Order: sequence, then C-alpha cells, then structure tokens
Amino acid sequence: MSFQSSLSVGSLGEAIYYSAHNGELERLDGRKADFKCMSTGDLYELKTDTYPLEKTPNIFVEVFSDNKKLTVGGPFQAEKNNCKYFCYMFIQNLTVFKFLTQDLLQRMKELAPRLKLVTVPNASWV
Repeated sequence: MSFQSSLSVGSLGEAIYYSAHNGELERLDGRKADFKCMSTGDLYELKTDTYPLEKTPNIFVEVFSDNKKLTVGGPFQAEKNNCKYFCYMFIQNLTVFKFLTQDLLQRMKELAPRLKLVTVPNASWV
C-alpha cells in the first residue's frame, strides 16, 4: 500500500470515528493527535487498518514510523504527544479497540520478549 492510499484509509477512518462521537470530539490536524475530547481535553490517536478482524487474533502495532531514523510511531508516538488514548480501527468491520496509551505500552513491554519486529514496507515509506 502506498503512503497516499494509506493516508486515504486513515482519513476515512477518522471521518467514521468522528461521526460516531456526535460532537464529543474535535478533529485535529493529526500531527500530534487526531482528536481532542471537548469536555476533558484528552487527546486521541487513531490508527486504521484495512485487513478484516477475522484474519488474525492479533493487531499490528507500529513501533517506528521511520525505521531508518528510528522515529517512534504508534502508541510510542502517542505517548510522546500526550495522547491519553490509542485507538485501533478495523475499517472493514467498523470495529474500534480503544486503549489507554499507558496501559497498552505496559502490556507491550510485558509481551516484548515473545514478540518480533516485522518490517512492513510501502511504496514511499518504511
């Protein structure tokens, strides 16, 4: 998947997530966070995936947004940007998993010795 088509999927996921929250969220530019809760100020990061939920019992969590520069991605970037929530959408199923970013990172730390990093290339970004 190219970076541009990945961006389009992400934009669609954000539109769906936003519309499902009936004015509770403010859409942001996505650089530091995707949404802000209007009542609490909590920040949200949303990742959208295109494969069906039934394909695997796992989710794939980005560790590096750029593996050459080792720029953090996924919940690591969300933590860096003070996002309280990291959300993962399976767009084909219209299903979202909402994690407290800190809890997800703690669980990933516990699982890390049993996991391996996998490089997922796309046409213009790795």
